[in-house]
Amino acid sequence: PVRRPLPGAAAALLLAPFFVPPAQAATMAPSCPRVIAHRGASLAAPENTIPAITAAAATGAAGVELDVQWSNSHFPILMHDATVDRTTNGSGTPASQGLGALTALEANDFSPGPGMPRWDSLPAFTGANTPRVPYGGEFMATARDHDLDVILDVHAAPTQIGTDKLDIYVRGYNAWHGRTVVMGSAAQVAAMHGWEPELRYAVIEYPPTGRVFTPEYLIGIGAGAYAVPWSRVTAGLVGYMHAAGLDVFAWTSDSAAQDVPANWLAMAAAGADALITNDPAAAVATLDCPAED
Repeated sequence: PVRRPLPGAAAALLLAPFFVPPAQAATMAPSCPRVIAHRGASLAAPENTIPAITAAAATGAAGVELDVQWSNSHFPILMHDATVDRTTNGSGTPASQGLGALTALEANDFSPGPGMPRWDSLPAFTGANTPRVPYGGEFMATARDHDLDVILDVHAAPTQIGTDKLDIYVRGYNAWHGRTVVMGSAAQVAAMHGWEPELRYAVIEYPPTGRVFTPEYLIGIGAGAYAVPWSRVTAGLVGYMHAAGLDVFAWTSDSAAQDVPANWLAMAAAGADALITNDPAAAVATLDCPAED
Protein backbone atom coordinates (compact mmCIF):
# COMPACT_ATOMS: atom_id res chain seq x y z
CA PRO A 1 0.00 0.00 0.00
CA VAL A 2 1.04 3.61 -0.56
CA ARG A 3 2.13 5.27 2.66
CA ARG A 4 1.30 8.91 3.31
CA PRO A 5 3.83 11.38 4.82
CA LEU A 6 3.92 11.26 8.60
CA PRO A 7 2.08 14.29 10.08
CA GLY A 8 4.40 16.83 11.59
CA ALA A 9 7.53 14.82 10.85
CA ALA A 10 8.65 16.30 7.51
CA ALA A 11 11.23 18.73 8.91
CA ALA A 12 12.83 16.12 11.16
CA LEU A 13 12.96 13.60 8.34
CA LEU A 14 14.67 16.02 6.01
CA LEU A 15 17.22 16.90 8.69
CA ALA A 16 18.07 13.31 9.66
CA PRO A 17 17.25 10.84 6.87
CA PHE A 18 20.15 8.46 7.57
CA PHE A 19 20.74 5.90 10.28
CA VAL A 20 23.21 3.06 10.86
CA PRO A 21 21.11 -0.14 11.02
CA PRO A 22 21.99 -3.10 13.22
CA ALA A 23 24.56 -5.38 11.62
CA GLN A 24 22.46 -8.48 12.32
CA ALA A 25 18.81 -9.18 12.85
CA ALA A 26 17.97 -11.42 15.78
CA THR A 27 16.54 -14.05 13.46
CA MET A 28 15.82 -13.79 9.75
CA ALA A 29 14.23 -16.71 7.98
CA PRO A 30 15.51 -17.22 4.42
CA SER A 31 13.16 -15.77 1.85
CA CYS A 32 12.24 -16.78 -1.64
CA PRO A 33 12.80 -13.45 -3.44
CA ARG A 34 10.71 -12.69 -6.48
CA VAL A 35 12.98 -12.91 -9.52
CA ILE A 36 12.79 -9.76 -11.67
CA ALA A 37 14.23 -9.71 -15.19
CA HIS A 38 16.50 -6.67 -15.62
CA ARG A 39 15.40 -4.54 -18.61
CA GLY A 40 13.22 -7.51 -19.50
CA ALA A 41 14.99 -10.72 -20.50
CA SER A 42 17.84 -8.66 -21.90
CA LEU A 43 20.05 -11.64 -22.81
CA ALA A 44 17.22 -13.22 -24.83
CA ALA A 45 15.87 -10.14 -26.63
CA PRO A 46 16.75 -6.46 -27.04
CA GLU A 47 16.49 -4.69 -23.69
CA ASN A 48 13.44 -2.58 -22.83
CA THR A 49 11.37 -3.90 -25.73
CA ILE A 50 8.15 -5.86 -26.06
CA PRO A 51 10.07 -9.06 -27.03
CA ALA A 52 12.19 -8.70 -23.88
CA ILE A 53 9.08 -8.53 -21.71
CA THR A 54 7.57 -11.53 -23.47
CA ALA A 55 10.82 -13.48 -23.16
CA ALA A 56 10.95 -12.73 -19.42
CA ALA A 57 7.65 -14.52 -18.91
CA ALA A 58 9.11 -17.65 -20.51
CA THR A 59 11.97 -17.74 -17.98
CA GLY A 60 9.64 -18.18 -15.02
CA ALA A 61 10.47 -14.71 -13.66
CA ALA A 62 7.87 -13.06 -11.47
CA GLY A 63 8.34 -9.70 -13.09
CA VAL A 64 10.34 -7.26 -15.18
CA GLU A 65 12.38 -4.17 -14.40
CA LEU A 66 12.00 -1.56 -17.15
CA ASP A 67 13.60 1.87 -17.62
CA VAL A 68 11.31 4.86 -18.16
CA GLN A 69 11.96 8.22 -19.79
CA TRP A 70 9.59 10.70 -21.42
CA SER A 71 9.06 12.11 -24.91
CA ASN A 72 8.94 15.85 -25.55
CA SER A 73 5.18 15.66 -25.00
CA HIS A 74 5.66 13.78 -21.71
CA PHE A 75 4.61 10.30 -22.85
CA PRO A 76 6.45 7.50 -21.01
CA ILE A 77 8.70 5.31 -23.18
CA LEU A 78 11.28 2.63 -22.40
CA MET A 79 14.91 3.74 -22.62
CA HIS A 80 17.80 3.23 -20.21
CA ASP A 81 20.46 5.63 -21.48
CA ALA A 82 20.31 9.42 -21.53
CA THR A 83 20.20 9.19 -25.34
CA VAL A 84 18.76 6.67 -27.80
CA ASP A 85 22.11 6.30 -29.58
CA ARG A 86 23.34 3.01 -28.08
CA THR A 87 20.24 0.85 -28.53
CA THR A 88 18.47 2.27 -31.58
CA ASN A 89 19.10 3.55 -35.10
CA GLY A 90 18.40 7.09 -33.91
CA SER A 91 20.22 9.73 -31.91
CA GLY A 92 19.51 12.38 -29.32
CA THR A 93 17.65 12.45 -26.03
CA PRO A 94 14.12 11.08 -25.66
CA ALA A 95 12.96 14.43 -24.28
CA SER A 96 13.98 16.15 -27.53
CA GLN A 97 11.76 13.93 -29.70
CA GLY A 98 8.06 13.30 -30.20
CA LEU A 99 6.31 10.08 -29.33
CA GLY A 100 5.80 9.15 -32.98
CA ALA A 101 9.49 9.57 -33.77
CA LEU A 102 10.57 7.56 -30.74
CA THR A 103 8.21 4.64 -31.33
CA ALA A 104 9.39 4.46 -34.96
CA LEU A 105 13.01 3.85 -33.90
CA GLU A 106 14.43 0.36 -34.43
CA ALA A 107 15.47 -0.90 -30.99
CA ASN A 108 17.79 -3.68 -32.20
CA ASP A 109 20.83 -1.62 -33.14
CA PHE A 110 23.30 -3.06 -30.60
CA SER A 111 24.82 -6.17 -29.03
CA PRO A 112 23.76 -7.39 -25.57
CA GLY A 113 27.37 -7.88 -24.49
CA PRO A 114 31.02 -8.30 -25.47
CA GLY A 115 31.50 -11.03 -28.04
CA MET A 116 27.77 -11.46 -28.59
CA PRO A 117 26.11 -10.83 -31.98
CA ARG A 118 24.20 -7.65 -32.64
CA TRP A 119 20.44 -8.04 -32.38
CA ASP A 120 20.02 -6.63 -35.88
CA SER A 121 22.04 -9.56 -37.25
CA LEU A 122 19.50 -12.11 -35.99
CA PRO A 123 16.40 -12.98 -38.05
CA ALA A 124 14.30 -13.19 -34.88
CA PHE A 125 14.72 -9.43 -34.39
CA THR A 126 14.95 -8.07 -37.94
CA GLY A 127 12.59 -7.44 -40.84
CA ALA A 128 8.98 -7.76 -39.74
CA ASN A 129 10.23 -8.79 -36.28
CA THR A 130 12.23 -5.60 -35.66
CA PRO A 131 11.33 -4.28 -32.19
CA ARG A 132 10.55 -0.59 -31.76
CA VAL A 133 10.80 1.68 -28.74
CA PRO A 134 7.60 0.96 -26.78
CA TYR A 135 5.41 3.51 -25.02
CA GLY A 136 3.38 3.16 -21.82
CA GLY A 137 0.27 1.60 -23.32
CA GLU A 138 2.33 -1.13 -24.99
CA PHE A 139 4.72 -2.11 -22.24
CA MET A 140 2.15 -2.08 -19.45
CA ALA A 141 -0.37 -4.12 -21.45
CA THR A 142 2.31 -6.66 -22.38
CA ALA A 143 3.36 -7.12 -18.75
CA ARG A 144 -0.27 -7.45 -17.65
CA ASP A 145 -1.07 -9.95 -20.40
CA HIS A 146 1.91 -12.08 -19.30
CA ASP A 147 1.02 -11.81 -15.58
CA LEU A 148 4.28 -10.07 -14.70
CA ASP A 149 5.05 -7.71 -11.84
CA VAL A 150 6.60 -4.46 -13.07
CA ILE A 151 9.33 -2.26 -11.59
CA LEU A 152 9.57 0.99 -13.54
CA ASP A 153 13.00 2.57 -12.98
CA VAL A 154 12.76 6.31 -13.69
CA HIS A 155 15.82 7.46 -15.66
CA ALA A 156 14.88 11.09 -16.32
CA ALA A 157 13.62 13.96 -14.22
CA PRO A 158 9.88 13.40 -13.80
CA THR A 159 7.26 16.05 -14.47
CA GLN A 160 3.74 16.22 -13.18
CA ILE A 161 2.20 15.70 -16.60
CA GLY A 162 4.58 12.82 -17.33
CA THR A 163 3.75 11.15 -14.02
CA ASP A 164 0.05 11.68 -14.69
CA LYS A 165 0.37 9.98 -18.08
CA LEU A 166 2.30 7.10 -16.53
CA ASP A 167 -0.50 6.74 -14.00
CA ILE A 168 -3.03 6.52 -16.84
CA TYR A 169 -1.23 3.50 -18.29
CA VAL A 170 -0.52 1.81 -14.96
CA ARG A 171 -3.83 2.42 -13.15
CA GLY A 172 -6.30 3.69 -15.73
CA TYR A 173 -5.98 1.52 -18.82
CA ASN A 174 -4.44 -1.60 -17.29
CA ALA A 175 -5.39 -1.52 -13.58
CA TRP A 176 -1.96 -2.99 -12.85
CA HIS A 177 -0.98 -0.66 -9.99
CA GLY A 178 -1.16 -3.48 -7.44
CA ARG A 179 1.58 -5.24 -9.39
CA THR A 180 3.63 -2.17 -10.38
CA VAL A 181 6.26 -0.21 -8.43
CA VAL A 182 7.70 3.08 -9.69
CA MET A 183 11.34 3.33 -8.62
CA GLY A 184 13.52 6.42 -8.44
CA SER A 185 15.77 8.52 -6.25
CA ALA A 186 14.41 9.91 -3.01
CA ALA A 187 13.83 13.30 -4.65
CA GLN A 188 12.06 11.71 -7.63
CA VAL A 189 9.83 9.56 -5.43
CA ALA A 190 8.89 12.50 -3.21
CA ALA A 191 7.87 14.53 -6.27
CA MET A 192 5.97 11.74 -8.04
CA HIS A 193 4.17 10.66 -4.88
CA GLY A 194 3.03 14.25 -4.42
CA TRP A 195 1.50 14.23 -7.91
CA GLU A 196 0.17 10.65 -8.02
CA PRO A 197 -0.12 9.25 -4.48
CA GLU A 198 -2.05 6.16 -5.59
CA LEU A 199 0.95 4.65 -7.38
CA ARG A 200 3.36 2.44 -5.44
CA TYR A 201 6.96 3.64 -5.07
CA ALA A 202 10.45 2.39 -4.22
CA VAL A 203 13.54 4.47 -3.49
CA ILE A 204 16.70 3.24 -5.20
CA GLU A 205 19.96 4.17 -3.52
CA TYR A 206 23.68 3.57 -3.53
CA PRO A 207 24.04 4.46 0.19
CA PRO A 208 27.21 5.87 1.73
CA THR A 209 29.25 3.18 3.46
CA GLY A 210 27.51 1.98 6.59
CA ARG A 211 24.47 4.24 6.20
CA VAL A 212 21.00 3.80 4.72
CA PHE A 213 17.82 5.85 4.64
CA THR A 214 15.67 5.40 7.71
CA PRO A 215 12.30 3.69 7.27
CA GLU A 216 10.61 6.79 8.68
CA TYR A 217 12.14 8.94 5.98
CA LEU A 218 11.22 6.50 3.21
CA ILE A 219 7.63 6.20 4.41
CA GLY A 220 7.44 9.96 4.81
CA ILE A 221 8.18 10.56 1.12
CA GLY A 222 5.77 7.86 -0.02
CA ALA A 223 8.00 4.81 -0.56
CA GLY A 224 6.94 1.27 0.23
CA ALA A 225 10.23 -0.36 -0.71
CA TYR A 226 13.97 0.29 -0.65
CA ALA A 227 16.23 -0.91 -3.49
CA VAL A 228 19.97 -1.33 -2.90
CA PRO A 229 22.85 -3.23 -4.57
CA TRP A 230 23.19 -6.84 -3.46
CA SER A 231 26.44 -6.07 -1.63
CA ARG A 232 24.55 -3.74 0.72
CA VAL A 233 21.87 -6.28 1.66
CA THR A 234 22.23 -7.89 5.08
CA ALA A 235 19.78 -9.62 7.39
CA GLY A 236 20.09 -6.58 9.66
CA LEU A 237 19.06 -4.16 6.91
CA VAL A 238 16.17 -6.37 5.80
CA GLY A 239 14.92 -6.83 9.36
CA TYR A 240 15.17 -3.07 9.96
CA MET A 241 13.05 -2.31 6.88
CA HIS A 242 10.60 -5.17 7.34
CA ALA A 243 9.87 -4.06 10.90
CA ALA A 244 8.49 -0.82 9.41
CA GLY A 245 6.54 -2.61 6.67
CA LEU A 246 9.00 -1.82 3.87
CA ASP A 247 10.16 -4.32 1.24
CA VAL A 248 13.81 -4.65 0.22
CA PHE A 249 14.80 -5.05 -3.44
CA ALA A 250 18.31 -6.18 -4.37
CA TRP A 251 20.07 -6.27 -7.71
CA THR A 252 23.03 -8.30 -8.92
CA SER A 253 22.83 -7.04 -12.50
CA ASP A 254 25.73 -4.57 -12.51
CA SER A 255 28.14 -7.14 -13.97
CA ALA A 256 28.31 -10.78 -14.99
CA ALA A 257 30.78 -11.39 -12.16
CA GLN A 258 28.18 -10.26 -9.60
CA ASP A 259 25.15 -11.86 -11.27
CA VAL A 260 25.88 -15.37 -10.03
CA PRO A 261 24.16 -18.12 -7.98
CA ALA A 262 26.18 -17.48 -4.81
CA ASN A 263 24.91 -13.90 -4.63
CA TRP A 264 21.32 -14.89 -5.45
CA LEU A 265 21.40 -17.39 -2.60
CA ALA A 266 22.92 -14.78 -0.29
CA MET A 267 20.01 -12.44 -1.05
CA ALA A 268 17.56 -15.20 -0.22
CA ALA A 269 19.38 -15.94 3.03
CA ALA A 270 19.24 -12.25 3.99
CA GLY A 271 15.48 -12.17 3.41
CA ALA A 272 15.30 -9.89 0.35
CA ASP A 273 11.86 -9.55 -1.23
CA ALA A 274 12.91 -9.15 -4.87
CA LEU A 275 16.04 -9.94 -6.87
CA ILE A 276 16.78 -8.05 -10.10
CA THR A 277 19.00 -10.06 -12.44
CA ASN A 278 20.11 -10.29 -16.08
CA ASP A 279 19.74 -14.08 -15.96
CA PRO A 280 16.25 -14.74 -14.61
CA ALA A 281 16.03 -18.33 -15.86
CA ALA A 282 19.18 -19.34 -13.97
CA ALA A 283 18.09 -17.42 -10.87
CA VAL A 284 14.69 -19.12 -10.87
CA ALA A 285 16.38 -22.52 -11.15
CA THR A 286 18.95 -21.70 -8.45
CA LEU A 287 16.43 -20.42 -5.90
CA ASP A 288 14.00 -23.26 -6.68
CA CYS A 289 11.11 -21.51 -4.98
CA PRO A 290 7.78 -23.29 -4.56
CA ALA A 291 5.14 -22.37 -7.12
CA GLU A 292 2.71 -19.67 -6.02
CA ASP A 293 -0.95 -20.52 -5.64
